[in-house]
Amino acid sequence: MEWLWPAALLAAVLIEFLLFRWWLSGVCVGTLRQDQSDPDEPPYLFLEMEKDGFAKIQKRKKVVMRVQIENYLSRNE
Repeated sequence: MEWLWPAALLAAVLIEFLLFRWWLSGVCVGTLRQDQSDPDEPPYLFLEMEKDGFAKIQKRKKVVMRVQIENYLSRNE
């Protein structure tokens, strides 16, 4: 019977963690793309919004975005 409380606490923390990850995955509004093709200039940032991204932004103070680092211009010298 002594193992019941720690097991219940561990199960509650695990369930809360899974619910929080599920909630965060639905809040993503788009992709922040970074392009640093030219090393002499600062990186260019592009925001690519999802179809309903603007509606999600208006309802929240904080949002989650995926980050994609990709260089589009090749530097073959």
